[in-house]
Amino acid sequence: NDILTDIDYVNVIFKDIKLSPRNKYKKTVYPNKYDLDRAIKKAILTYRSPNIYKLKCMLYFILYTGIRAKEFYSLKRANFDLEKKSVRLSNRTVFYTNKVKILVEAYFRSEKETFNAFNIKDLSQTFRVLNRYCKNKINFITLRNATIHLFIRKKVDSLAIRYLLNVSENELAKLTDDGIVMI
Repeated sequence: NDILTDIDYVNVIFKDIKLSPRNKYKKTVYPNKYDLDRAIKKAILTYRSPNIYKLKCMLYFILYTGIRAKEFYSLKRANFDLEKKSVRLSNRTVFYTNKVKILVEAYFRSEKETFNAFNIKDLSQTFRVLNRYCKNKINFITLRNATIHLFIRKKVDSLAIRYLLNVSENELAKLTDDGIVMI
């Protein structure tokens, strides 16, 4: 019964974000929301992880902010403005959705901060487990590229993308319909 609740919760999180289940690009080279949902659901059924909400919170936070690994691991809860749905990084501010806000607030209430905002030192093992259930590789780089593609698909201005993700004009121009750019 608990597992069904988790699965239903994942489905409710993104009901207001309209993305097609199939990527319209020629070759999918980055994970999308559906890949994450599928991998998380299968991981829930296989591992019955007690930290599934923490996992969802972290992955969706990374996906919708596009932050780099170093930025993620150095985050402190003091950097978060939960009301404005923003996080202040060393050189920019990133924003997240209402649904991510709900996950972040719930997670912060459930666990005290010890060494960083999400109390995690390394996500590589988590990525390895999730990659067993995902056709597209999940890691910080592919999630960041997924963020760029999401912004492009939502018709976000390229200057805004460059500011929000701290990307150069040349790096953004390298991103093609069927390629992946290392940012």
